[in-house]
Amino acid sequence: MQEAIADGVNGLLADFFDPEDIADKVETALDNLQDMARLRANARDTILQRYDLATLLPQQMAWLLGEAPAQSATHPVAS
Repeated sequence: MQEAIADGVNGLLADFFDPEDIADKVETALDNLQDMARLRANARDTILQRYDLATLLPQQMAWLLGEAPAQSATHPVAS
């Protein structure tokens, strides 16, 4: 998930195989509600900027049709 989440910026990352780390992140979230509001807002901004359907759908359709999609300034299409 590191490609979508920046720890402490737009979410909290924990080691999937470390229950103590997961519990620590949950405790951090519950103890810092103001900080979590900022993370939630940043997470929403990330999704809207990177995964907006109006941007991604034309790119995916062009890919499916074998056409070269237009490059996005913020997220160029890998070749």
